[in-house]
Amino acid sequence: MTTSTADHPLLITVADQFTDHDPRTLPAIVSALNVSERAALAALERFERMDVLVRTSDETGTAVWRRTLTGTRC
Repeated sequence: MTTSTADHPLLITVADQFTDHDPRTLPAIVSALNVSERAALAALERFERMDVLVRTSDETGTAVWRRTLTGTRC
């Protein structure tokens, strides 16, 4: 079953935080969206399940999310 972002305004807002080569940390996403960490994490996890975002680590070991190669704007 594919999840549509049409019913999830926060997901669309999260998608707008990413470009193809611009990874974001959770604190940066929370700050940009002005939402709780829990709400941001839930949206990020949903995008991971949809193969739009992938969680990796930067050079310091901090978790970052970046758009996948197959991910498209929702």
